[in-house]
Amino acid sequence: MGCHFRFSITGEDPLVIHTSKTDNTLSGLKVGKCPNVHPRYILFAVSHIKVSFDKLFLIFLGEHFGLRRSLKFFSGDDQDYSSERERLFYSGSLVKSISDHISFGVFGSYRQDTYQNYKSAYNFSPALEYNFIPYDQVLNREVTLAYKLGYNSYEYLEETLYGFDDQRLFNQSLTLNLRFREKWGSIYTYMVASQFLDEPDQKRLTINNNLNLRLTRGLSLRVSGYFRVIRDQINLPKGEASIEDLLLRQRQISTDFQNRISMGLSYTFGSIFNNIVNTRL
Repeated sequence: MGCHFRFSITGEDPLVIHTSKTDNTLSGLKVGKCPNVHPRYILFAVSHIKVSFDKLFLIFLGEHFGLRRSLKFFSGDDQDYSSERERLFYSGSLVKSISDHISFGVFGSYRQDTYQNYKSAYNFSPALEYNFIPYDQVLNREVTLAYKLGYNSYEYLEETLYGFDDQRLFNQSLTLNLRFREKWGSIYTYMVASQFLDEPDQKRLTINNNLNLRLTRGLSLRVSGYFRVIRDQINLPKGEASIEDLLLRQRQISTDFQNRISMGLSYTFGSIFNNIVNTRL
């Protein structure tokens, strides 16, 4: 059983996007630092995982709740801009291991997000997972394949590019997870392919890779990266993005791809398995 709490108030110099704008599409992208943007973030997050035993099977209950609010101010030559973004989210899951290789779960979530144009967004998804390696070997290796079938209810803050104020859609996803842990470090990668069943052309592919190399006892070098092919931005608001939207990242912009690579150091106290929780799915 574990519970994590996080609260922070931060400020940083963000990246500013200089570009021409079309109908919610960016062109001529140029990114640079702007010392006149002053953001402040308030983040509150709680996560809770409970593990219980039911005869020979395991039951996992996970909960995540968070609230994020950001305020940004930009001082230009002729005009001052301000931006306020809020995000509230909750997710919960109940997963039961029904054999050494198979687990069944139910997932639910709710969120409000001004950046993504969600006044409210609900999701309910049953899921089934198959582990090619017995669950009792999860500390060292796991290869899983999971399928989810979900129902989504969206209510938007603004009318979308497709002319909707709200939508009710079914979606499906297939997730492949690979994780291997050795004394020298660990490798974790996953690939997720998702699609709206009502709109088959609305789909997404995500590939995420993480590599941890042990340098000394407890100290590791962490390298991670992801690549996304995005064709499912049904939530984008109608109309052109304003200069204020671009400077302050006030709303989500249309894109076909996303990628990121990061590197850092991490230190683990105690056993290398301390942070491992076998949550299934």
